[in-house]
Amino acid sequence: MTAWLIKSLGLSKLGARIIVYVVLPLLLVAILLFSLNAWGDSRYEQGKDDADLAWKAAGRKLVEQSEAAAQGANDLAVLREAEYQQRLREEKEAIDAATIAGDDPLDVLF
Repeated sequence: MTAWLIKSLGLSKLGARIIVYVVLPLLLVAILLFSLNAWGDSRYEQGKDDADLAWKAAGRKLVEQSEAAAQGANDLAVLREAEYQQRLREEKEAIDAATIAGDDPLDVLF
């Protein structure tokens, strides 16, 4: 290869050796690094898109779970309120009955 460079480009033996042993390997390394960087960038973008989709899916799942939990909590709150109102009515009836009978209303509560 050095003989071809010497004849075709008119370089000295030292110039041809510098091109063969320094410039060409540096050029090959630069091409390799550029292609590796481009490949890495494409992999990064693909991974970023996949990660974004995974985060969005997880977010949707979390919203669904929180809505289901909120609905369950609302249902339980309605039940607790109904039980409380029932207990309040029973206590009021017991107090009214004690008042009509002439007893102390606090005795009914405790």
